[in-house]
Amino acid sequence: MFKNSFLKAKAYKYSSLQYLDVEELELQAPEDILIDEPGVFILCKSVDEGHNIHWAAESTELFRSALIDLTSKFIQLPVGGTHRMYIEFIHPDLMPVMESLGFKIVSQFIDFWNEDISKKITDQAESPFIRNIEPKDYLQVSMITKACINLSRGFYGEELDFIQTWNESDHSCILVAELNKSIVGVCLLNIYGFENEKGPVLWLRELAVDPKYHNQGIGHKLAVEGIRWGNNNGAKRSFLAADKENRNAIRIYNKMGYNHKDEVGQINMALVLGTEEPI
Repeated sequence: MFKNSFLKAKAYKYSSLQYLDVEELELQAPEDILIDEPGVFILCKSVDEGHNIHWAAESTELFRSALIDLTSKFIQLPVGGTHRMYIEFIHPDLMPVMESLGFKIVSQFIDFWNEDISKKITDQAESPFIRNIEPKDYLQVSMITKACINLSRGFYGEELDFIQTWNESDHSCILVAELNKSIVGVCLLNIYGFENEKGPVLWLRELAVDPKYHNQGIGHKLAVEGIRWGNNNGAKRSFLAADKENRNAIRIYNKMGYNHKDEVGQINMALVLGTEEPI
């Protein structure tokens, strides 16, 4: 039943479900909430700080009605309690609805593409302090990513389990920068789209450098080695996403041939109930 509802909702006019599989969203925790009505599907998944919302709707009116019903469930909170409702892939048509209910933009990811990753890479010397991750590094790499929380909107660091799963997945790679026997930076990579007529795509999913080592060119060198790995493993072009206000990262990507189209990108919004603290 849930699978049928999910597949039907994927075809709605507005949706955040396009990159998800049904197995990722099946109801698990008792706190999970599902609204499944004609023309609207909202799944509210429990997380430590509140709920993440996955959604689809045929119209702004149906979306607004369902979201009002959902938020009303969290209005009554204990004194001093907070509840964060986070929702991704907001279509511009839905932004007035979200803002009227108190939601605010917390990140806006823009797609960047390098259509030929052989350029400006093959003539650059390899960096001797960059290597593939080893299992003993998983915890330290997780800590590096968490040290970068709040340096860019929408970045919350990665847990050890995620680092391990990513590194051990097919067509994935994690590179680390090591100085004085300590890891100071990390780059998460994946290759997909092997059947695409334009050739496989290197996804530069994440780049993080210990804040104590910023402005030393480490991020640039990690990205170069990441592209070299992609080149060596058959990728022809590359994709990444960056928050539109993360200007330092965007400067690195622009220098490496990544450009973005004039598009809105992925808008993510959140509402915090029960506190006046910022999102």
